[in-house]
Amino acid sequence: MGAGTNHRIYQGDDGQWYYRVRGSQDVGPFDSRLEAELKLSRQMRLWTGSAGPLAAWPKDWRPGRLFRRSANRQP
Repeated sequence: MGAGTNHRIYQGDDGQWYYRVRGSQDVGPFDSRLEAELKLSRQMRLWTGSAGPLAAWPKDWRPGRLFRRSANRQP
């Protein structure tokens, strides 16, 4: 697994495996650590796809587009 993913994966009190993403959101349960690692790896590839981290943002929600709109508004 890539650097930074191992500290996100943990085994819960129920014996199942989970991973944690930003905002302290827990994802799971998974039957094995390997399954949790694979799911986290897949999710991270989606978030940081070939177009970069903004690939997951809907077109109108991209920060650059939002700031451009607010800068063009007249008082």
